[in-house]
Amino acid sequence: MFTVPVDYLSWCVGHERSDLKYLKDSVRAMYR
Repeated sequence: MFTVPVDYLSWCVGHERSDLKYLKDSVRAMYR
């Protein structure tokens, strides 16, 4: 299963939702 470092998750939470959208798009591209 795909896991993400906790500190990276906290970094995402601290940033705008646009960054979260970028992260989700990059993950989706990885698992295409």
